[in-house]
Amino acid sequence: MIEELKRQTRIILCNFWKISIILIVSAICVADARSYNEIVNLKVENKEIALKHYHNWSLETKKKRDAMMLNHQNPFLVENDYAFIECIDKKTGRRLFKKPTPALTYLYISSDSKYIIGLSKIQLDNPYQFVCFDLEGNLVAKKHITPEEAKLSLSDYQDFKERYSIAYDLLISLERITRIGNEVYIDFSGMNMPIMLGKAWDYLFSKITLSHLSKNFSDSISNWVFWYNAKDPKIELNYNNKGQLIGVSLLDPKGERFEIPIEISKSEEKVECKPKCH
Repeated sequence: MIEELKRQTRIILCNFWKISIILIVSAICVADARSYNEIVNLKVENKEIALKHYHNWSLETKKKRDAMMLNHQNPFLVENDYAFIECIDKKTGRRLFKKPTPALTYLYISSDSKYIIGLSKIQLDNPYQFVCFDLEGNLVAKKHITPEEAKLSLSDYQDFKERYSIAYDLLISLERITRIGNEVYIDFSGMNMPIMLGKAWDYLFSKITLSHLSKNFSDSISNWVFWYNAKDPKIELNYNNKGQLIGVSLLDPKGERFEIPIEISKSEEKVECKPKCH
């Protein structure tokens, strides 16, 4: 009963101007005393490489972050000079790459030193909470993480595409649509998304459910999303029989393991993959 009251409170606080929509299940939401505004340096290394991440979420960068969120929501462009990841070869001292990124809060180097994983619990001005790079600096995967998504049947999904084609194109461009069997999950949350999606947001909100990745995610009003185990997410990389990366597995806040699938690029694709929404 207490958990349900918290969920209902979240909807009232976070979406007070949308109260006319039917309230369904929602994740716990706690208030933020102030907006996140930290300057952070993270570092992790192994025997081969040293990895550094920097982000500046102070008032100094607010205008640039606002512009990014109001327009393309793409933190990987060169215009982003307020958050980056830098990888150094320890043997030679050579910089392997330096790339713009979202604000990250956890770094991981795979045991074979082929991939770098960045996690983030920051949702304020942060379109992605999961990133994966290879050692050449190529962005292998990215994902926005949210406690809630819309769940649609295939017929509902087809109807949604036809009725809200502009919103559909936007969601596809942001990689917010996932098909699992006969069900389609659409991540429609985030800053400015109600404005960007218009009436499609109302439709998706009426189909709201907990994340298909884990039911143990939660968030605050604006600053945080709690989705990985803060003590130790115990990241594991999963490969197919061709040695291609197909998933990143980790622990959620309650210690339950879940996996973020990695789509094999078409240039490397040699095995049949599960169908995805296009």
